[in-house]
Amino acid sequence: MPKGKISNPGWITCTCQYCGKQFQYYRDTSVIRKSCYECIPDGRGNDAALIRRLIKKKAVEYKGDKCECCGKSYPLSVYDFHHKDPNLKDFSLGDKTSTVKWDKVKIEIDKCILVCANCHRQIHSGDIKLNQDQEEMPANNFANRETANGNPVPSLKQEEG
Repeated sequence: MPKGKISNPGWITCTCQYCGKQFQYYRDTSVIRKSCYECIPDGRGNDAALIRRLIKKKAVEYKGDKCECCGKSYPLSVYDFHHKDPNLKDFSLGDKTSTVKWDKVKIEIDKCILVCANCHRQIHSGDIKLNQDQEEMPANNFANRETANGNPVPSLKQEEG
């Protein structure tokens, strides 16, 4: 028997570790597929960048798919997770050195708010103040606010002319 082949091949049912759906595949090698064909079409489970993108997509959908400061929706790459209390931070969600399973990511993003990169930079510079007593900043109050330095909140619209 060739190396890696098993003596009793056949169809088996598994649960995708990324989306949670059940799927079937024909197992004829000793390798067990951990992801469905929708999440990782070619079956490679070692593509860490792809796994991180899938986890981020799921996390952004879980948090509502819009910035909690400005209330707008953006492409996936624009979103950041801002920890409400940095002292409770167990790990950085943007860490590119490892992949973390959804169960642990979900616990960590429950400590965060979903913001666009622009609002996140303004939060860290002090231009946007978040209320510590609120879990999230209401998006509808943001449009008419001033920043901490008294300037109006910048518009994302392009000016004509």
